Amino acid sequence: MALPPLELFSLEEKAALLPGGLFLCKPSQKHRLMFLLLTFPIVAALYALPLAFGWVAPNRVYGFRNRRTRNDRTLWYRANRIAGVAILVAMAFAVALEFSIAALRDTAVGHLSAVLIQISALIVANAWTTFRILTKPHSDR
Repeated sequence: MALPPLELFSLEEKAALLPGGLFLCKPSQKHRLMFLLLTFPIVAALYALPLAFGWVAPNRVYGFRNRRTRNDRTLWYRANRIAGVAILVAMAFAVALEFSIAALRDTAVGHLSAVLIQISALIVANAWTTFRILTKPHSDR
C-alpha cells in the first residue's frame, strides 16, 4: 500500500508524519504568546545561573549588591549564590504555575496575569535574599 503524494497533505499533517516536523509548521498566535511568556523566565535564569555557581566577582553592575556585600567578598559570593538559586526557583515556580493553570495560558488576561506572576516571583526572590543576607549575622570572619 503506497502513501498518497505529500502534496495532498496539509502542513500540519506533514508535521505529524515527520520526526521533528512540528518545527516546520507555522506557529499560531497562542504559541507565539507562550514563547513570549517563557522569554522572561529564560532570561532571568540566564542571569541567575552565573550567580548561583559563584562565577560573578564583586563588581558595581551585576549581582546582588548592597553595602554589606560590596565590603565583604565572602558575603558577596554567599549572597549571590542565594540570590541566583532564589531566582531560579521563583522562575521555575512561575512557569509551572503558568502551564498548570489553563486560564493563564489560554486567555489574553491570563497572559498578562502570568507576566505579573513572573515579576512578582522575581520580587519575592530578591526580598527573600535580602532578608536572608541582612537579618542573619555573617559568622565566616
